[in-house]
Amino acid sequence: MKLFQKIIHFFRRLFRKKDNPKQNKPENEQRIFHHVIFKDPFGIPNLTHEIDRIIVRRNGVFCIEDKTWKGKVYGFEDDGPWRQVFGEKHTIRSHPSPILQNDTHKKVLEEILDKRTENYVIPVVVMTENNSPLHNGKKVINAQDLKQFMDTHSSVNPPWNDEQFLAICSRIEKADCSATIT
Repeated sequence: MKLFQKIIHFFRRLFRKKDNPKQNKPENEQRIFHHVIFKDPFGIPNLTHEIDRIIVRRNGVFCIEDKTWKGKVYGFEDDGPWRQVFGEKHTIRSHPSPILQNDTHKKVLEEILDKRTENYVIPVVVMTENNSPLHNGKKVINAQDLKQFMDTHSSVNPPWNDEQFLAICSRIEKADCSATIT
């Protein structure tokens, strides 16, 4: 199974409701958009932004950057490159900060949804190998903690009604150049 398929399968299992076979109906509490690509909303020609996951729930929109880095990962919240150490030879690979990358995704998503939603988009980096370097539960979390994170981080009070929820999902679908929705 390819990595992309494994990640989609992981998200489906994580949020599966065993008692609700109508999981993808509009009355659901969430929609997951995988591998979303938006044209730049700020007018830069030929520029696109790829967001790994967007999860729309009644309590907010979660902008998720997946990282499947194996080994040990070192990085700081507001700092430059992150380092990944892996393998028997302790190979070191440098990566751009996924937090800074996802902050850009958050701004793009806010622009596409509407400026009125800017306080509702919650960016989070998910370490799928459960090797988060920060463990602060704010901007970087381990995959095993995602469901609890989303249950406890609400940006909408009161929760969105059906009309508001579906309008947000519709805006994402219309702006997306290439989506897989579950």
